[in-house]
Amino acid sequence: MQAQPSCNDQPFIRNPVPAHGFECIQATAPNRKALETVSCEELYSDLAHSGVVIYWAFNDSLNDFNELVSLCSSKVIFDPARESATSNTAEIKAGIFPMSNVSSST
Repeated sequence: MQAQPSCNDQPFIRNPVPAHGFECIQATAPNRKALETVSCEELYSDLAHSGVVIYWAFNDSLNDFNELVSLCSSKVIFDPARESATSNTAEIKAGIFPMSNVSSST
């Protein structure tokens, strides 16, 4: 993993996701990997703020993401209903609609 410059120097933007209470961290530079861009301290800070982190438009492979989880997590808990993809990740079949199209019934 490469040295981590400060967050202000990173080629990404933070977009709040309306009605969901967290931010989407979106790469603005082509071929940028979250593994090489975000430090564990930044990840922990984002998780402490909202409990959820979405990295969008980064160029990480599943193995890169597995490495990021390995570097930043001392313990990983799996949902037994999910199929393991790597030692630290599970395959999750997502829906077909982006979150902005999801509405809650009241």
